[in-house]
Formats: sequence, structure tokens, C-alpha cells
Amino acid sequence: SDMCRVVASGSSRDTPQADFTVRELVRALAKVVLLYAPLMGNSGPGTGGAAAPLMVGSSWGPAWRALLDCLVQGMAQAAPRSEMVAEALPEALKNMVLMLHAKGALREGWRDASDGSDLADLTWRAA
Repeated sequence: SDMCRVVASGSSRDTPQADFTVRELVRALAKVVLLYAPLMGNSGPGTGGAAAPLMVGSSWGPAWRALLDCLVQGMAQAAPRSEMVAEALPEALKNMVLMLHAKGALREGWRDASDGSDLADLTWRAA
């Protein structure tokens, strides 16, 4: 993805505003994910009002996996060269995980509808 390329690109000395741009990009992306979190945590019939374990739509699973991969890769690459990015990436991931959990989306049984993969396990391993 383009975000992964920006995070992995050259040193911050070559592009002084790149760190700021990456930090703001990650913040905006986290906000978009969190905007859709309530839609993922809807109550299902027979759940007594609690959020049902979800089979997430076919476009969400691959997008979530790509986002997690990018954040994990970015954290590994940013740490030695940019304190700003090295702090922003785990903070964004932490906030997304906490909010998805609080909204009932991130819980055991959270699966991708397209291939049945366990998105909850994938998320906890990345975090």
C-alpha cells in the first residue's frame, strides 16, 4: 500500500516533513477505522443485545490484515530512524485495538467472511 511505502521510504533527513505526514496519515486512518467500529459491533438476533461474534464483510478482512501488516512493518522500520513515527504507529494500533474491543468487534470469534480466518487472533498477535 502507499502508506507502507511512505513509512518504509528513505530517512527523515532527506524529507524532514515525512515523519509528520506519516504520523498524520496514521491518525487519520485510525479515525476512519474507528468510525466504522460501531457498524462492526452491531447486536445480532438472539444475542440479548450483546454484540454477536462477527463474520466481517469480504472487503474488511483483507483491508484489516493489510493495515495490521503495514503498521507492524512500519513499527519495525521506523524505530531506528524516527522517534515521531515510532511512537505514532503503536499508539494508533493500541487505540484501534482498545476501541474495537470496547465496541464488541474485537473478540473471540471475529472472523473474515471471505476466508473464515480469525481476525481477532491476527489482531492480538500484531498488537
